[in-house]
Amino acid sequence: STLEVLGGFEDCSALAHITIPDGVRVVNSAFTNCVSLTEITIPDSVQTVADDTFRGCTALREVHLSASIKRIGKQVFGECTSLRHVDLPAGLEEIADSAFIACGIEEITIPEGVTSIGALAFSNCTKLTGVRVPAYSPYAVAEHAMSIIMAANRRLHKAINRVRDNNFSLDGLMGVDLHNKVAGIIGTGQIGQCFARICKGFGMTVIAWDVYPNQKLVD
Repeated sequence: STLEVLGGFEDCSALAHITIPDGVRVVNSAFTNCVSLTEITIPDSVQTVADDTFRGCTALREVHLSASIKRIGKQVFGECTSLRHVDLPAGLEEIADSAFIACGIEEITIPEGVTSIGALAFSNCTKLTGVRVPAYSPYAVAEHAMSIIMAANRRLHKAINRVRDNNFSLDGLMGVDLHNKVAGIIGTGQIGQCFARICKGFGMTVIAWDVYPNQKLVD
């Protein structure tokens, strides 16, 4: 097929089935409010599912996404209340704003390659009980944990409130040095390893435990 951009079936309330031809690269708002559509397969040629493509398809129960899709646009599955599960392709990079808003999905796995999840992407998904993120930034989590420790140690929350009241007293805000203190870490996975290295950077002694000891970390 020479067709590359597919659209134009909005509000076809009786449309129950359609076959998207190979060669289509963009599905562009094609099936908005097709309330009888129950299942659709997107061919491997498709790279982008554009904004509103399946929004309001309340009977849609099964979606088979192509492995080459890089972006899921805004409100693509918005208000698809019968949709319970979507297998997101491994090559997906972006889930746009409100992509699944008010959708009926119950669980979802975010692929490793996703670098952006937009605002309200899963807002009002009242049946959603599980989100699995197999890849993340362990550095971000470990650094956030250390920032919480430092804030608690120096009583930053109290210090901020005092400054707002024009009180610059240091009474009770001094905290202690982390240098030469002992850090206990339970779990030496990716996050635990990053946190251990951060603690060592502060000059702390690190004691860690894991069901599966990590000799590489010890060395």
